[in-house]
Amino acid sequence: MLYDSITFRVSIRRIQYSIPDYEINYAEETFTQPGSRIIRLKAPENIPEGNYSIFVEGSVESLGGLLFQNRTELVFEPRVFSVYIQFSKPLYAMGDLIKFRVIPYEFNLMVKNRLFTSVELVDPNGIVVRRWLSPRTNARGYLELSFQLPPTCSFGEWKVRCNRESFVSEKKFTVSYNVVKTMCAVNLTLPLRLSEFAFGVYGILEANHTTNVPSQGNATIRLEFRPRWSSVVLGTLVKEIPYFLGRSNFLFTMQEIQAELKLKDRPADLDVYGEAFVFDWNFLVTDNNKAQSVIFREVPDLKFLGGRVRQFKPELPYTAYIRIFQADGRKPDFRYRYVSIEVYCDTSALIKSDSRIPVPDDSVIRYTIQTGRNCTNYRLFALLKSSSTSMTRTAEQFVFRHYSPSGAYLRVTTSTDKPSVDKYMVFNIRTTYYTQEIHYLIQAAGNILSSDIIRMPAGVLSKTFSIAISREMSPVARMVVYFMKPDGELVTDSFTFFVELLRMNSVKIDMHQGSDLSGKTVTGWVSGASPGSFILLSTMPYDLYLRYGSRVILEPNALIEELLQYESFADQPLRYRWFDDISDTPKARYFPSHTLGPDANKTMNFSGLIMFTDSNYSSVSFW
Repeated sequence: MLYDSITFRVSIRRIQYSIPDYEINYAEETFTQPGSRIIRLKAPENIPEGNYSIFVEGSVESLGGLLFQNRTELVFEPRVFSVYIQFSKPLYAMGDLIKFRVIPYEFNLMVKNRLFTSVELVDPNGIVVRRWLSPRTNARGYLELSFQLPPTCSFGEWKVRCNRESFVSEKKFTVSYNVVKTMCAVNLTLPLRLSEFAFGVYGILEANHTTNVPSQGNATIRLEFRPRWSSVVLGTLVKEIPYFLGRSNFLFTMQEIQAELKLKDRPADLDVYGEAFVFDWNFLVTDNNKAQSVIFREVPDLKFLGGRVRQFKPELPYTAYIRIFQADGRKPDFRYRYVSIEVYCDTSALIKSDSRIPVPDDSVIRYTIQTGRNCTNYRLFALLKSSSTSMTRTAEQFVFRHYSPSGAYLRVTTSTDKPSVDKYMVFNIRTTYYTQEIHYLIQAAGNILSSDIIRMPAGVLSKTFSIAISREMSPVARMVVYFMKPDGELVTDSFTFFVELLRMNSVKIDMHQGSDLSGKTVTGWVSGASPGSFILLSTMPYDLYLRYGSRVILEPNALIEELLQYESFADQPLRYRWFDDISDTPKARYFPSHTLGPDANKTMNFSGLIMFTDSNYSSVSFW
């Protein structure tokens, strides 16, 4: 150090051009020797929207003045916490009692006692029908409210809006206009989509009286098959149910469909129109209902996760993730299919080729190449082939060299496939330039959680270490590593990874018929939860869950999507999403990702960090 001590003062100020700046918070730290420390500033939850900046000032007491100062603008995010709004049912009729829960939670899924400015019930015309002022959650961390709809009201999409200062969270629900036209209500449920390799077209038929008593009688199910986007009927299949009591499952196999339509291959590219008729023996009436599905041709495709452009560091390995998928994002049938990959140096010279690479069970190929200094960029070309057909699909990715004036590079990787809370994660740091110390920090949800220094033995360019994963690192955390060369050049790398939090406790619910033998109650046993936990249960008919399940049931991926908003300003882990046959709620899988930053400066910026330094972090000129 050039001075005996240096004092850093960090402050957050609201910039108001007509009046003096208003200081929100500040912190000071004095350094008497070289080192690394975390200076934390907590912004109050009730600060208003506006323009904010962070000021960093360095002073030396012996000089009696500022040594340096810097001002950088900050992005104001009004999201203090997340809110999950849960309804008692997805559809309401006029005159129903609306009951809902409001559950506020932190980015680590911890529930705290929170106070809202207001909770509002808004009708389809935007009119606030009911407002609860300053409601506070109960001792268990959630809020339960209700509202009685009048017999006549606006029907359509209503919503519940929660306000906390400038932070607003809302969720919609439907109020329908119901008119009883028949004595029985019939519901036919078909999958949203089916692959040509599915066993058949299946579904559920339900019929109840308006008193919720199951309908008793016989039923007929008819399926019409048409080419996609056409009204021409190719064929019809009919199935009789001689005795029907409230509910019945049905199945039309692909062999039956193929025989009826006189097809040479498996049925594909077909729209399925279903109609069910139920004859009630008690009221001697016939009611019907319709549903629609589609049988799509399974034409698999492939793509590189992370986009078409990435960056590599010479003399360090680069791993590409190649995803093979079908139209709805799911894994295709891998029989008779393989992938060939070619690697070109500077987009022209072929330096590596691998053919007939098998597709793993998770449908993601991890392909690693050893990079060198003689290439400024690489082009990876992937080809998906099928030995049973002439179908081929291609994808490519361009990988450019990370910029370093002296050719010094740093790379951090992990051998932990699925990091999860309360477990250890193993990291490996490799560098092409020897240094005695490598600094690293762990960042999540906009906060620096921890930092440390890795001591490198003499002549050693690689070191493995582990860290404990905490709840604060979920669902996405980031490790930023860096060191400074003697000439002042900053060498950096950033590594983003997904942390599993939702499977810490293997909670299991067993449901059985009620012990009172009335047939109107059920008994449940909950196991696997931590002692002292409380359980919130929600139930709904299965046919309604297929369409409106996310309004009543808390879906894991919907929860993760909400938590990812805390990291929307920085690099994200690689991911792919897919849909199943019965739901429109996507599921996702995540993979670790290196930064997109082409140089040291952008590496820090893409990691959501602001770098204050007088070192040499020259930016690359061709990005």
